[in-house]
Amino acid sequence: MFKVMWLQFMKTIVLFFILTITVLGQTELSVNPGIKIGLSFGDNTQFVFGYELSFVFFNRDRNDDSRYGIVLDYDSIDDIKRLHVGFEYMYRVVGTDIGPTFAFKESKLHYGFSIIPFGGAFVLPYLNYTFIEGINDQFDFGTYLKIPIPLFKERFSFGG
Repeated sequence: MFKVMWLQFMKTIVLFFILTITVLGQTELSVNPGIKIGLSFGDNTQFVFGYELSFVFFNRDRNDDSRYGIVLDYDSIDDIKRLHVGFEYMYRVVGTDIGPTFAFKESKLHYGFSIIPFGGAFVLPYLNYTFIEGINDQFDFGTYLKIPIPLFKERFSFGG
């Protein structure tokens, strides 16, 4: 069971990195670590706490306010641990993140999908809807506290 889950997770990671390789040749890159604090609603209200790491690509040469990125998010709601891998798009200070979510409850793996609209800078309020097979749909809202760290201020290149 663990091997299947690990292979599915690695396939997802590889897919997102392949999608971004085409973007890398024409963009700048920043890494944005942060924490997630919120409340979930459903059968009962629960506190949500987690960590997020996003890799954000953008192009200043085009005077474009769009940002694209890959998101890795881990959080905990009561007895459910969620690992989310998403693709995010942001225009100015408003964006959305979509992608698969892997939930662990009572040592069982459940597959799902999350849609997370967000906005802001440094302090980013969010609303998260997650569908997970075998578990009730989850809604939570809260805020991300993130610090952008620029990695490449010049265009990134694989050589030449």
